[in-house]
Amino acid sequence: PPVCRADIGVAPPSLSETLTPDTQASQNMTISNGGKEHGADLTWTITEAASDCSVPSNVPWLSAAPTAGTTAADDSSNVAVTFDSTGLGIGVYTALLCVSSNDETTPVVSVPITLDVNYAFAGFFGPVANAPALNTVQVGQIIPLLFSLDGDFGLNIFAAGYPASRRVNCTTLAPLGALEPTQTPGSSGLSYDASADLYNYPWQTRASWRNTCRELVLRTNDDTERSAFFRF
Repeated sequence: PPVCRADIGVAPPSLSETLTPDTQASQNMTISNGGKEHGADLTWTITEAASDCSVPSNVPWLSAAPTAGTTAADDSSNVAVTFDSTGLGIGVYTALLCVSSNDETTPVVSVPITLDVNYAFAGFFGPVANAPALNTVQVGQIIPLLFSLDGDFGLNIFAAGYPASRRVNCTTLAPLGALEPTQTPGSSGLSYDASADLYNYPWQTRASWRNTCRELVLRTNDDTERSAFFRF
């Protein structure tokens, strides 16, 4: 009878994690058997797939333990799902964990998995104080924006249109205008100093900004943002 069947449940229905390069993190996934007391045991196995559970494949940055088990009726089992960004580039990675079982109604449950690998950003470093501090500077000054990503990721690290700046209220720091692309002096631009593990972006400020305040927004191509505020 139906009450004697195994009845699988998997929670949460999806898992996501954000890591910096070469790090790991684990989350818990619960497999439950909603069958009535004295009902059938739930036997299950877990495999990985890139995009389709009917085509299992190894996903190097993803693992689950244990990968098989038996869960009694009206009971649950815990599975440790591990994300590993070792050797991965900056970006978003997706896959599936496929839980197959003897549940006749739902023999396969697919669990979407997302891993977002972001830079290990540190900064800004002196002479710039981080938000919400308001840095007092001179108009026309070249301001060195110093930061680290914990390694050399090349010079193509900014999102399109960034860094950018906009006028803000000097008291509340609320935006007063749209973001405008920044400029650098002459032919200079972003550079990287391997000995110090520091990036340097020389921001050329404008004489027309006298007696105003601005927010500098640095967005990297992992879609994360950092800000600093300046009074001219």
